[in-house]
Amino acid sequence: MDLPFELDALEPYISKETLQYHHGKHHAAYVNNLNRLIEGTKYENMVLRDIIKSADGGIFNNAAQVYNHDFYFKGLCREKTTPSKNLLKLINRDFGSMEAF
Repeated sequence: MDLPFELDALEPYISKETLQYHHGKHHAAYVNNLNRLIEGTKYENMVLRDIIKSADGGIFNNAAQVYNHDFYFKGLCREKTTPSKNLLKLINRDFGSMEAF
């Protein structure tokens, strides 16, 4: 997947260099490994979720890591956001405040 933002969009919290490494190398390695492992198998034309549900070993591991990274990257954004009321309640309960969290 392409990142839903520019590589420097999350600075100063996450650096361009960190995203270049984490997305451009780490995530890409899982994608490339998975594509290599599924070539010519029953998984070749499956969507990622179905691969995760039915595979094991290296295919499962690489597919799950691709999914986890996609989920992580889609959860990041440039704009400042606030947690839902329920999440904020839990943060305050467990950490005392958003600032302490």
